[in-house]
Amino acid sequence: MLTKNSATFCSFSIILIILICNFLVLNYNATAQVCTGEIVKLANPKDNTPFTFLISDGEGNEEVVLMDPDDNVTPLIFFQGSSLEVTELETPGWMLESIECETVGPIEYSVNGNTLSLSCNGGDVMFQCEFNNVQAPAQVPSISDWGLIAMVGILGTISLLVMIRRKAIT
Repeated sequence: MLTKNSATFCSFSIILIILICNFLVLNYNATAQVCTGEIVKLANPKDNTPFTFLISDGEGNEEVVLMDPDDNVTPLIFFQGSSLEVTELETPGWMLESIECETVGPIEYSVNGNTLSLSCNGGDVMFQCEFNNVQAPAQVPSISDWGLIAMVGILGTISLLVMIRRKAIT
């Protein structure tokens, strides 16, 4: 038979257990950071050139190949933790013009060359980042190349004049 004191103790114990469970759940949810997002490849011109990306979340690396316009969006990227790095590997004939991100939630990002670094700062966040590439301009000959071209032209002209003069003498 329960007495008034034992019933109060049981009620207090149950309330205490519920409060401890709520505290643990709230703390777990506050520290669990789930970042979700995608990488979009935009190229000018859109000719389905394959661009390779290296995605690193601290636990491992994954290579992803994107092509604009046919296959230019990664599957959703989920990472739980504090950071994610996305690096676009160099593609011959192309240069990275810009990296632009749209974010929802407490997330920070920075760009260093071809690498995008994302940091989750708590809570659930979403991001979409675009890597914009343009074709690299054709190489223009340098001054030393122009000098070589001019020297060949001058020597060719001198050789032609010498040949004409020899023919006129004989």
